[in-house]
Amino acid sequence: LRTNDGGASWDSIVVNTPFATYTINELFFTDIDNGFAGGINNNYQTLLKTVDNGTTWTEITPDPALINPINAISFIDPSNGFVSDESNIYKTTDGGGSWTNLVPGFVIKNLNFSDMNNGYACGSMGTDAVVMKTSDGGISWNNLLSATIPFTFNSSMQKLDVVNTAVIYCSGQYSNNLYRTIDGGITWDTLTLSQIYGIQDYDFINANEGHVLSTM
Repeated sequence: LRTNDGGASWDSIVVNTPFATYTINELFFTDIDNGFAGGINNNYQTLLKTVDNGTTWTEITPDPALINPINAISFIDPSNGFVSDESNIYKTTDGGGSWTNLVPGFVIKNLNFSDMNNGYACGSMGTDAVVMKTSDGGISWNNLLSATIPFTFNSSMQKLDVVNTAVIYCSGQYSNNLYRTIDGGITWDTLTLSQIYGIQDYDFINANEGHVLSTM
């Protein structure tokens, strides 16, 4: 759905043939015209691109032979950005014309890049939940979650919200806990939302103010 009046009205974007049967999981726009949609079609990963506000789409899938769906998209501008499936992070500097495949060595559930060097990703490594940080464009990663932090019921982080380099929120699956750092990952605290069950998504504008989407 698309709005140009702040949400007072909406019109429907139909992903044009032959993409109409694609299952879209992720959507990311860098401006009003340029956007990306990721998901899966016929059991294979797919990434679509629009340059005309969703009127038409072209396929720019990094590796059409892989079955893992695209599950996260983070672009700096229409040319430069990253997408991921669970095992790979793909980097482009030409709007998806070509891709560099980065294998980070952990399961990726979500990612967020502020520029082409600095980014974050969350997921799991073995049986441990991780929040990873890179400062070299995804070549190397550092885990921000200390083994001493009691993420008892989370073997994987599913969602990530990077407010700035100091303030980061993350959450596991089927949990009513949010985990927050306000010092760039040195220390973390647990925010338990006792009135809900199952955090679906969230967006924070600073360390104290935000919204959470959940099941009750």
